[in-house]
Amino acid sequence: MLKKVIKNFFFIRWKYIFKGSIVIVKKGGILNIGKYCSIYRSIIKVDSCCSLSISDSSTIAKSRLYVINKNSSLLIGKHNTVTNSQVVVNGNLCIGDENILENGYSYRNFSICSDGNISIGNRNRLRGRIWLRYGGSLKIGDYNNINEDSEIRCDESITVGSFNQISYECMIWDTNTHNIYPAEKRRALAESKYPCYGYEFEKPKTKAVCIGDDCWIGKRVSILKGATIGNRCIIGFGTTVSNQVIPNNKTVTEQKILKLYDNQI
Repeated sequence: MLKKVIKNFFFIRWKYIFKGSIVIVKKGGILNIGKYCSIYRSIIKVDSCCSLSISDSSTIAKSRLYVINKNSSLLIGKHNTVTNSQVVVNGNLCIGDENILENGYSYRNFSICSDGNISIGNRNRLRGRIWLRYGGSLKIGDYNNINEDSEIRCDESITVGSFNQISYECMIWDTNTHNIYPAEKRRALAESKYPCYGYEFEKPKTKAVCIGDDCWIGKRVSILKGATIGNRCIIGFGTTVSNQVIPNNKTVTEQKILKLYDNQI
């Protein structure tokens, strides 16, 4: 009788955790789930020699988590909420505690596609898209808000500090994203890779991007390769910052000539 009770207890517990979900862990893969987690209507896949750990009291809802290729790892800390998201890890992704990863009002899922290494701190709310290639490195601090339809593209190195407000449709890129080839070579690539236009088989030009703490980044701002933005800066609507250093406590607006103003804060 006791064996039957114990067996039924574990059956009910795991059925509740994975309600409506598909979970595939290949031989040699590791899946660890903490206490009081809720996972429903999700797809989880862990390849051989890969690991996925979800810490206590985290919720994975209507999301897809894929940890692929040898020695890749995904660590989700405590009290995280991952909703309407797709996370593909080919490398290492570490998410701290009490973060919210979601699509917000956008019809598109929040997505992370990581062919590299990502470290996300605590109590961030992230929406939009994060895309790493070529072994890039991305570090995001604590208490950052990145709104819908914004995008981080990292082929080398991007650092985002803490307590930053990043608005809608912002682009943070450390890369040209594409190589500029002679017409003949691009035509040959188009023919050989059709219908995958824009296919890249070698790393384009890159330069690290760094954003400090306590910054306001306005809607449709583009922060491109080589940009360094100090602490407590304001980047105005539609401004493009590329290969420039913005000192602490400056406001940047889009002008014919880049102008800097001392903040009154």
